[in-house]
Amino acid sequence: MEITKIDEGNYVIHQNVGGIKKKCSFIIPEIIAPFGVEVFNNVEYLNFAIDKDVPYHRQLLFDIERTEKYMENYLRRQGVDAEWLPALRKNDRFDVLWKTRLPKRRGRYETQFRVDDKLGIKEDIDFKRAMSVTVTAYSIWVFKGKAGIVYSVDEINQSNTK
Repeated sequence: MEITKIDEGNYVIHQNVGGIKKKCSFIIPEIIAPFGVEVFNNVEYLNFAIDKDVPYHRQLLFDIERTEKYMENYLRRQGVDAEWLPALRKNDRFDVLWKTRLPKRRGRYETQFRVDDKLGIKEDIDFKRAMSVTVTAYSIWVFKGKAGIVYSVDEINQSNTK
């Protein structure tokens, strides 16, 4: 992974693949957002439930934790003194929740919403049902002594068949 500093509070994350900068993405074949879309400070979020009993969810959890640790250590090496706020919320009684963002630019969603592989709109998706998603580790933010990663949902695809 490579990190490019944009300014004091923003760093962009990418991978260098054969000299080409690419997004650092996670492709998840099946996951749910048990609480649906949540809004905080006019930003829409999805908290995906990571089920440790599902093998690829265990791998996803490992990959996210590794990414978070790498980014936290990167900031430390850059001399940034900030409390790291992980995007993962753990609780012994429930699945691990992974906080992601539904990005908007100029009031329009950047996320592609698909139903049965056909382009749709956000309202077509039942976020509490299984869906496949692509999520990107988009950037690192630093603000008022705290820091973390913005995970951006690039695509959601849901099947109407059960």
